[in-house]
Amino acid sequence: MNRAIAALAALFLLASCQAPNILVHAAFVGGALAFVAADPDDSDVRLCLQDAVVVDDRAEPAWEVEAPGLGECRPVLPIIYGRTPEGASAKVAPRRIEPGRLYLFLGGGSDGQLEGAFAFSRAGRRTTVRNVDPESPEARALRSRWWARRQDPARLGR
Repeated sequence: MNRAIAALAALFLLASCQAPNILVHAAFVGGALAFVAADPDDSDVRLCLQDAVVVDDRAEPAWEVEAPGLGECRPVLPIIYGRTPEGASAKVAPRRIEPGRLYLFLGGGSDGQLEGAFAFSRAGRRTTVRNVDPESPEARALRSRWWARRQDPARLGR
């Protein structure tokens, strides 16, 4: 009986130490594309941001930033597309986001992850953002292609 209780307590402790995975949505904030917490309770999440990338449907980075992630952990959301967060540097300059294409937003560090998927649509002069479930088959396939591309030995030397 004591072993069962000890095992359950250890499992509880391990589960409570897991880094948060925060769902982000794309939205227009002050006229700029921003990545915000889907759940308002997560809007002040503190992360030691190490990297963030917007990946297009060809598994190419549309914008990528990296940071040492060793300094003070701080609230990171919202992240404005094309505006390099404090303490980070641009690895890939922002490209134009095109309507009708699927994009992923991936970011975080050792202490948590940010993830979302979105597409733009345009009707006349009006542009809207449609957030997509990052666990949808299309988003999962794109994420798999992106990770495979990141692990490609030919690209690692760049």
